[in-house]
This record gives sequence, structure tokens and C-alpha cells, in this order.
Amino acid sequence: MRLTMMDASEWLDHYRTFWTQSFDRLDEYLEEMKTKEKKHARISRRRKNV
Repeated sequence: MRLTMMDASEWLDHYRTFWTQSFDRLDEYLEEMKTKEKKHARISRRRKNV
């Protein structure tokens, strides 16, 4: 089977899309974790000050 540059480009585009979406989801998850961590830290500080 002979692959053309077009075949290779289409194959790469598929994986580029996959990795872009995966990294976008990872970014969203990390932002959620940062928000939860900040919220947890605020609550912990408040409890220590009581």
C-alpha cells in the first residue's frame, strides 16, 4: 500500500485534533482543581482563625 502526502496529512490531522481536545480538557480540569484548592485553603484559614 502506497501512502501519499495527503494520506499522511489526514492521518496527522486526526491525531492533532485528538491531542488538542485532550489538552483542552486537561486545561479545564486543572483550572477546576486550582479553584477548588483556593476555596479549600480559604475555608481552612477561616477555621484556624476561629
